[in-house]
Amino acid sequence: MYDVRDKTVMITGAAGGLGYKFVEILLRNGAKSIAMIDLSTSNGQNAAATLENEFGKGRAVFVACDVTKADDLKKTFKKVIDTFKGLDILINSAGIFNDNYLEKMIDLNIKALIHTSMMAFNYMGKHKSGKGGVIVNIASVAALDPGHFFPIYGASKYAVLGFSQSLANMYDKTGVRVIIMCPGLTATTLIININSKICDSIRPIVTNEIASVENMPKQTSDNVALGVLNLIQNGKNGATWLSEEVSYLTEGEKFQEIRIMYDVKNKTVMITGAASGLGYKYAEILLRNSARSIAVIDLPTSNGQNAVATLETEFGKGRAIFVACDVTKPDDLEKTFKKIVDTFEGLDILINNAGMLNDKYLEETIDLNVKALIRGSMLAFDYMGKHKGGKGGVIVNIASIFGLQPNYSFPIYSASKFAVLGFSQSLAGMYDKTGVRVVILCPGVTITTLISNIADKVCDSINAVSNNIDLKYSRQTTDNVTLAMLELIQKGENQAAWVSEDNQSPYAVDFPHYSKRSLPV
Repeated sequence: MYDVRDKTVMITGAAGGLGYKFVEILLRNGAKSIAMIDLSTSNGQNAAATLENEFGKGRAVFVACDVTKADDLKKTFKKVIDTFKGLDILINSAGIFNDNYLEKMIDLNIKALIHTSMMAFNYMGKHKSGKGGVIVNIASVAALDPGHFFPIYGASKYAVLGFSQSLANMYDKTGVRVIIMCPGLTATTLIININSKICDSIRPIVTNEIASVENMPKQTSDNVALGVLNLIQNGKNGATWLSEEVSYLTEGEKFQEIRIMYDVKNKTVMITGAASGLGYKYAEILLRNSARSIAVIDLPTSNGQNAVATLETEFGKGRAIFVACDVTKPDDLEKTFKKIVDTFEGLDILINNAGMLNDKYLEETIDLNVKALIRGSMLAFDYMGKHKGGKGGVIVNIASIFGLQPNYSFPIYSASKFAVLGFSQSLAGMYDKTGVRVVILCPGVTITTLISNIADKVCDSINAVSNNIDLKYSRQTTDNVTLAMLELIQKGENQAAWVSEDNQSPYAVDFPHYSKRSLPV
């Protein structure tokens, strides 16, 4: 049992709501000093004053900080460490819940949490002469059970889960225990006016179901706070807890039962990141199987023009077109979608393949692997969906085996692929009303440029702990992944996540309800 007495603590988003409750319960249980991190416009000063009246001068300190600003966050960490002469516990509680604000939600719920965790990791870690410590990352039940009302929020919390479990693997060398709390629906301001927080693309589809969400039973914030205290005291490294019980994400069962067959013949397709690598291979196999036309989307600096010329030489004029687009730029992406839909007179299949693997580039990784994929999916959803006069279609989102199994060498990449999984499974919940089937492909380690110079792609904080790269998996060819992609489009059930690895046939992964994955504390 870990004793919180005399420990120094930093909590983000602590001026109100759950963050404030975490401060309160830790002080009540003997924590020495707590830094309450929140925006300068928050109620932080008053909150700290209230706590000092109850618990004594200097026990709670408010530090104004916008955690989405890296420089601000660095200064705040230094100030807290200097003031407390160290740090024992970090609770990443800051977050927002509103699917109409993609940028803000990903920046706060994912990027800021990763930045904060890595800074704490460096300050606390024994590998950096620290004494170890505890990082508590607040996820959500939405990270365990994707709900179709809030796919973007679900994506952000899946990312928290994947990142945290990856980081936890360094415990033996760092002494930093990383644990995750997944609160269920809780009576806080986060869920006020919940209807307005459903994104505009989803709201018209779920109008008749909103009341059922608003009327769901809610737990008190005190219940969650008690759960966090218990988690800090008793949770094993890497543990993922609900408010009242522990739940480990176990390896999914494999199954092969498939009942549908979708014909790609005469279908129009859009593939991002398609000028080379796996994206190009997907274009090739779909054309070989009689897809009508394929839009190859990639950067203007890519090999897109030559790639399309090669495809047209083999498959015929007009079968492939290159559209230069930086998918991380919303306006560029929107214009590209319109151009393709106008050119093809519709769209049947979207493959979100664009992505990167380099944990030295947090901002770029999340912007491309998460934000751009979400935007692309939502645009396709609107163009294809029967609820908008479309004829339905297929969205294939490319995740990774590291979206299923955390990887300690690449926690940021793993976080991004967990986000893809959570978002995709949430969006798939709308199939009955939209006719848009959403499926996920999780390739294993594949022989592409993505894994070239892999040692250079480990972030500095992880390199400082270990230079043993966790990528000792059997490699597969791009052809093996390509065949799996074709089969997934043809046979994969809505919401299916398929794995392609080790040059073997693909298999689907089962996701039992989180209650079936629970263990007693």
